[in-house]
Amino acid sequence: MIKKRKISHLNLATDPDSQNEINYWDQINLPYSALPEKNFESVSTSVTFLNKELSLPVIIGAITFPVNGKSRRLNRNLVRLAEEKSLAFNIGSQRIMIERDLDQEAEELRRLAPKACLMANFGAVQLNYGWGIDQARRCVETLEADALVLHLNLLQELIQPRGDIDFSGLAEKISRLVKKLPVPVIVKEVGFGIDPQTAKKLYSLGVYAIDVAGQSGTNWAKIEASRRRDNWADPFKSIGWPAPELTQEVARLKPKDKLVIASGGIRTGLDIARAIYLGADLVSISQPFFLAGLKGYSYLLKLYRRLAWQYKVSLMILNDKSS
Repeated sequence: MIKKRKISHLNLATDPDSQNEINYWDQINLPYSALPEKNFESVSTSVTFLNKELSLPVIIGAITFPVNGKSRRLNRNLVRLAEEKSLAFNIGSQRIMIERDLDQEAEELRRLAPKACLMANFGAVQLNYGWGIDQARRCVETLEADALVLHLNLLQELIQPRGDIDFSGLAEKISRLVKKLPVPVIVKEVGFGIDPQTAKKLYSLGVYAIDVAGQSGTNWAKIEASRRRDNWADPFKSIGWPAPELTQEVARLKPKDKLVIASGGIRTGLDIARAIYLGADLVSISQPFFLAGLKGYSYLLKLYRRLAWQYKVSLMILNDKSS
């Protein structure tokens, strides 16, 4: 059942109709400087994340766990790019790994990317369905992960046929994981957004970073609604917080020793700069890497080069607020 759903998700996510109709990042105008007093060649795009240096402040966002030939090739291409170009990589949900004993799939990804920043991942709601510290440790250890990402996908689960809908008491369980795991815990959404009040609560629980994952990119309400046999979910297709708005709001309230990650519809290097300008420490990008990775590694290289060049140009023309 899970494998069939994952394959369905992959197919539907490639459909242009799965994207939000509004790209909120296009509404953010960077203050342009005509005389930046910089040398383009010396503009740095690197950041340190989880004690590893990244060439760009970019996480290859969670897409899917390797369960068949197509998803294995995709994941191998993605971790190869993370390794060779010093990007962070967030594996797709490891729920299927635990339930079907697919540990070797995660272990292989680490072998392919021994130096890369890799992050484990599963849905926080699983903590109400028999999961606990043992499963969390297994997800981390198989990948030799630098962090664990817990994703919140409330609306997706509510719309999804036979979804997991018990979200009660999760804050306390997340807090226990934070205290017991040997790696930092990051919490992300899947495109509807982590509101400021929830972000503040999560920071207070000791969560290291919040990935706001707001509305602007892939719309999982649309995807799950298309899998239903009725139209009951149609009114919820427009639900969500605009990603740039959330990025700015959560950045304002984050503690100094914590991070905010912007995601949701980031498609260009200019979007990366917009997110950083609004207060994000890093961005997470899924759909562009997904589409390029399906075509082959050379397409991922082209995507990386485009993003890196666009981001560097954006930093060059940006009127830096701190100067």
